[in-house]
Amino acid sequence: LQPSHPILRGAPADLTFHLDPRTLKAGLNFTLMTDYGDLDLFGEVGGLGFFDKVNAASIDGEVHGVRCRVLDLDALILSKKFVDRKKDEPVILELEAIQELLKQKK
Repeated sequence: LQPSHPILRGAPADLTFHLDPRTLKAGLNFTLMTDYGDLDLFGEVGGLGFFDKVNAASIDGEVHGVRCRVLDLDALILSKKFVDRKKDEPVILELEAIQELLKQKK
């Protein structure tokens, strides 16, 4: 990630931060700004847990042409409800509407 110049999002500009294996091992979740946009590195996803549970609640997807694992709809809704942020309330309503439409198609 170093070529994308990651810095901690929301941290004071003068805070020294080195993204390296030692730092990653010492932390859990990192919210970064990079040359390509925001990037969140989560060691734990609220409402879901650690890697094994998150991986089990994910599906194969594609983001900007890159194949990756993404949370399935149920897990995304659960994680957004868990963090309980005001800004997520309209998103949760939309996701639940999509979820209902998908159930009706079955």
